[in-house]
Amino acid sequence: MSREAENSVICLTMVTHACIKVEGDFGALLCDPWLINEPVYNFTTWKFPDVRMSPEEVLDGVTHVFISHGHEDHFHVPSLDLIPRDVTLLLPEYSWHPGLRAQTIEMTMRRLGFYNIRKIMPWESVDLGGDLKLTFLPAAESKPQDWENCALAIDHPTASILNINDCPTDDMFYRRLNERFDHFDIALVQYAGVSSFPGRFKFAEEEMREMVRNKRANFDEQDRAVKNLNVDYIVPFAGDFCWLDDTMLHCNWACRATPVLFEDWCQQHYAERDFEIAYMYPSDKWTRDGGFTHNHPEIAWDNYLEEIDALKKRKQDKINALKKWFAESDRQDLHQRTALYLEKMNRFTCREFINFTASIRFTISGDDAGFSFILTADPEGGFHAGFDDQRSTDHTCHLTQEQWASVLAGKIMFNNLHWTGVIDQHSEFRPDMALFWWWLEYYADLTNRGPQVILQPQQFSDGIGRTEPQLGVF
Repeated sequence: MSREAENSVICLTMVTHACIKVEGDFGALLCDPWLINEPVYNFTTWKFPDVRMSPEEVLDGVTHVFISHGHEDHFHVPSLDLIPRDVTLLLPEYSWHPGLRAQTIEMTMRRLGFYNIRKIMPWESVDLGGDLKLTFLPAAESKPQDWENCALAIDHPTASILNINDCPTDDMFYRRLNERFDHFDIALVQYAGVSSFPGRFKFAEEEMREMVRNKRANFDEQDRAVKNLNVDYIVPFAGDFCWLDDTMLHCNWACRATPVLFEDWCQQHYAERDFEIAYMYPSDKWTRDGGFTHNHPEIAWDNYLEEIDALKKRKQDKINALKKWFAESDRQDLHQRTALYLEKMNRFTCREFINFTASIRFTISGDDAGFSFILTADPEGGFHAGFDDQRSTDHTCHLTQEQWASVLAGKIMFNNLHWTGVIDQHSEFRPDMALFWWWLEYYADLTNRGPQVILQPQQFSDGIGRTEPQLGVF
């Protein structure tokens, strides 16, 4: 435990990405641990900058762990596996969205052997001891498509910290927040949403670059935060992804932004506001009285693509090991096994929350494949998966036989195929297209979020059920 924490002063440490450590005389709270330098989202997506602290250093003195939501960069099973099982887990209760899927995080953690679990209701404050209170801030009711998400307020006489994380907000969210908290020392604000568009779509480079310029101009979530908060420091947060496979290197400019762009936007639109943009990189610390302690070297964001190239060289052995692992997936009888997979998908997949109309074709290429299937969804007909070579679709997602065989083997998840495949868009964009991909993220794999813990094996044609928390770690 840090010297500041021993003296009843709250110390905030930036561990990596969305993982922070808050220490005080109550103990130590760890949020959204993605502690190790391993990729997420079907093993496609890495961190830049990567972790500098060892897991042992991060976990030293940790008494509480909070998990905000089930996306793998916040709910990373290989990292969670390193945490002592007697730690107190603080989990949000998604009470406004009841159902088995809303209990995925708790069920997974219990399968891993965690047992000291406390569920927190929306807007509930929990006293962790030592005058520290933690308040669960639920996702905005006006954004029902992203219900499994939340923010976190941490309040103590020596520090007030707002962790907005990936939480979708609206004006009502901030009205309720400001009724409870009139000031924060620090707000951790996601500096740019990261999505597979346009980097995983088939566009000419100049067309893609124009889309990136337009996309980066949209800071709606950040605008609400800056406009509504009374805060001393805003820390750009949780946008530090990178892609190291040769086929995805362009995603480093097409799918992410930099904190500098967010800072420039703040200066352009809110120069009169009385707050500072403060960068915190992995291992950096902050206390109210001591300010910022920068342990991480500055990053030259003008040349960050060169630094990612250097990171790729350091990770190449892992990248090659993953490719070999995927290539070893069984490719026999792919069409027959796919038919069984789709049959089970139709039988077991949720039919709720379909308020959109969209369709996606998945093509599987290779000597052992050469076929396609279609997923459709609409409010009246619900969801359906099946072979259909005639119907036109909104999108086509192109997969290799190795990638699809890895889905059937449970090595990668259907819910993240928008990162694995390459997508053609066949008509003018409609919001329903994005809503379908969003819906698949939640429900395509039943309650299973990642390959390490398969809670419901019914959907897999091989009947796979497993608890292998270090699966895919090389």
